[in-house]
Amino acid sequence: MADGALIDINRFPVKSLSVDRLTEARLETGAGLPADRRFAFAKIGTQPNPFQPEWRPKAAFHVMVTEPRMAAIACRYDTETDRLVLTLPDGEAIAGQGDDPDFAVRAGQLVARHLDLPPARAPMLVKAGTGSFTDKERQMLSITNLASGRALAHAMGLAPEALDPLRFRNNLVADFGEPWIERNLIGRTIEIGEVAVEAVAPVIRCAATHVRPGTAIRDLEVLPALSSTQGHKEFGVFTVVTRPGTIRAGDPITIR
Repeated sequence: MADGALIDINRFPVKSLSVDRLTEARLETGAGLPADRRFAFAKIGTQPNPFQPEWRPKAAFHVMVTEPRMAAIACRYDTETDRLVLTLPDGEAIAGQGDDPDFAVRAGQLVARHLDLPPARAPMLVKAGTGSFTDKERQMLSITNLASGRALAHAMGLAPEALDPLRFRNNLVADFGEPWIERNLIGRTIEIGEVAVEAVAPVIRCAATHVRPGTAIRDLEVLPALSSTQGHKEFGVFTVVTRPGTIRAGDPITIR
């Protein structure tokens, strides 16, 4: 009998921008979700060579935890053509190839206008050659447990659906049925369809969870709620792929 089910597969092509939801994804051993956080907007002077960018901690980038307006920028990415489309809330949009230096500059100028930054402080869109610009340098998949989200929403006096799982920006949304079970999964194997992953660490949350997905609005005090009701700031679990394959929304999940 399955211990849960995979509900959603969430890719975030550009760090801190909108979700690009998938119905299936091919996962390789030791790698993260393909094209997740492949791009980021680097602050001026944080990359030794912006055309050959290196992994950096999130302080090197324009991110929603400090600049919530980043969350209001929509993005779509076609991995086959390497074409990225960015759209501001007012409808202004820009499209181009991820490897195009001119597009990287123009995209940065677009974001600078959106964030009310002077031209001299316009960021540059950088593309990871390998890996991604996730908060952790190690390539991992993050999983949200919907049951924990429902429990946290109840503790906050909210309707279950009021706490959008996208607020936590994890790659996979699963429903294990039992809240907070993910805290006991470290070191165990989780089978998702034909794929196996090992849970390696809890996801420690930051104030980016206070921002309503798709907006620049800070509307919920998620961290204080976690601390007061659970005694920690963990929500979700990091995993590493140990058996490759394709995952699909709706796949059964088994805990070993």
